[in-house]
Amino acid sequence: MGKFAILPETVKVRTREEAELALLILRWTVSGEPVRVIAIDTETTGLSRQKDFAIIMSISSGYNRFMIWPEAFEYFREYLEDPELKLIMWNANFDTWMLLNAGINIYRYTTRKQYRVYDAMVMHALAGDDRPHSLKFAAKEYHGINMVPFKAVFGEQMKTRSLHEVLLDPINEDVVGNYAGLDSYATLLLFCSS
Repeated sequence: MGKFAILPETVKVRTREEAELALLILRWTVSGEPVRVIAIDTETTGLSRQKDFAIIMSISSGYNRFMIWPEAFEYFREYLEDPELKLIMWNANFDTWMLLNAGINIYRYTTRKQYRVYDAMVMHALAGDDRPHSLKFAAKEYHGINMVPFKAVFGEQMKTRSLHEVLLDPINEDVVGNYAGLDSYATLLLFCSS
């Protein structure tokens, strides 16, 4: 059926042991081939490239969805900075900055002539500039995936709390995991189908 046959559950990663298992799973396909393309998305403290940073990463190879909590970021640094790994993002410029501000420089070992980041949002814009270029719109348009808007999920909480507090609140863990994990999964699905 392929890697996008069934939406996998989001696996939450906080500890070294959970990170090591996630990295093992991310590096190999179910048939034992190395994975060289993944999608990554960030949830952040805000929208400023100067002061905000990633506080949650979601990563998907299409077979899985992982939600990486801040305490596990360091275990993914080497993996994400590997110049042989291709990264798919939706609005790559923003996520690249948010990762850098969180201590992960995806271009650390990459030469200017070596491409490793592909922006599915730009690809969507090139395919048709007359449509909205949000991930939610594209996922619905091409694959029938209904992604709930951030404000619909967290809007009430945002009236009295910061984004950081809402996203990292243990009470919201499952909802944040599903929301964040769907972003990377849908991004990879859109990239692979274009």
